[in-house]
Amino acid sequence: LPGGRNYFASWWAAVDGTEFSASVEFALAVDGILFSASASPQVTCQLSGSALLTAGSEPIRLTLVNVSGNTIRYAPVSVQAGMVIVELA
Repeated sequence: LPGGRNYFASWWAAVDGTEFSASVEFALAVDGILFSASASPQVTCQLSGSALLTAGSEPIRLTLVNVSGNTIRYAPVSVQAGMVIVELA
């Protein structure tokens, strides 16, 4: 994302289990540093989260990361995950 701006990011993921974990957790990461996390004790669920972000003078890289500690399976639906990023004035 371009630097010097403010953003609102909203995401969701449809999860259908994990390999071994008893819970699922995703986090937004800014340049590889975990920023905002969302967790569920249910491994079959729709998990979602949002965050307000400020990019300094340099551009930032925003990613959604599985931090559950195990491989997750996405639900067998046509759209399995999504993210919306809006620049704020």
